[in-house]
Amino acid sequence: MASLPAQLMPNLPKIFIRLLAFLKSIMTRAAEEDRWSSYNGYSKPGQVSAHSHHFRSKSTVFTRRSSWAKLMDVILPMRRLARYNSFTSLLRTAIVVFLLIAFIKPLRNALVPMWPKVYRDMSTYRVITMYVEDALFYVETRPYTGSCSAVHERLHKVRMPRLDEMPVYEMEDWNRHMARVKSSVPPDQFELLDKFKPSMTAREQRFIMFAMLSATQAMTAFNITHLVRGGSLIGYWRHHGRMPWDEDIDILVDSGQWQLARQVLSCLPDLQLNMDPQHMWKLFHKDATLWKNEKASLWSFPHEEVSKYVP
Repeated sequence: MASLPAQLMPNLPKIFIRLLAFLKSIMTRAAEEDRWSSYNGYSKPGQVSAHSHHFRSKSTVFTRRSSWAKLMDVILPMRRLARYNSFTSLLRTAIVVFLLIAFIKPLRNALVPMWPKVYRDMSTYRVITMYVEDALFYVETRPYTGSCSAVHERLHKVRMPRLDEMPVYEMEDWNRHMARVKSSVPPDQFELLDKFKPSMTAREQRFIMFAMLSATQAMTAFNITHLVRGGSLIGYWRHHGRMPWDEDIDILVDSGQWQLARQVLSCLPDLQLNMDPQHMWKLFHKDATLWKNEKASLWSFPHEEVSKYVP
């Protein structure tokens, strides 16, 4: 004779379906009773509503707690608890997966294609701290109104640049060079070369070179850590100077020395420092034209952009 479990195995699906149907009937009946009870105002055994005469045939149900309602008092909290536990378990799993992807660098770079390329070699923790420090870092934006005597005294011992000594790219030199290479360059490439001609007048070029050399000489005299970046660094390496078509100069200053840099750059003769926005100062010659000829502009063209960095 086959064992009892072996006999039950073929009937397990039917037993499971009947069990579900039984539980569904329990919940349906209890919900129906709760609906009638709340409508008829029965909250305590023996309590009678003003509308009870409409439902006298059901008075025996509503004047006492039925066994089905008592069973639902146990089942419903368990269902809510199970639903809550399921949600919290899912939430914990999502947090763990997120942290694994975020803080394991190879996994992050592989699964997050929109992650900026410049940050791919940096840990997520370093990127977060960098942005937090940047948001909390305060730099004064009001013009410097203190004394400049100490700055002028030290700069008096340094050979500062003169405006008439600044090198420029002459358009005549560019035109002669283009005439030389015109016969050996295809027409489409020749038109492309026109985009690389000097973009500023000789006067504007002298202003921006004067601002750059004055700033770097002064910051070197005061031991302020600084460096060129971006297109200015490319020009220094490839052109041994400024790129002819570049219209500004980019300099980074140690953020821990911003107060000293503010004092020194504000006290440079013939130059003006604008410190708004606070993370990118503008240094320009006092005789330079307003930016886009706007009278309400806070800086002039051309200008040198001074940014702060965290070493």
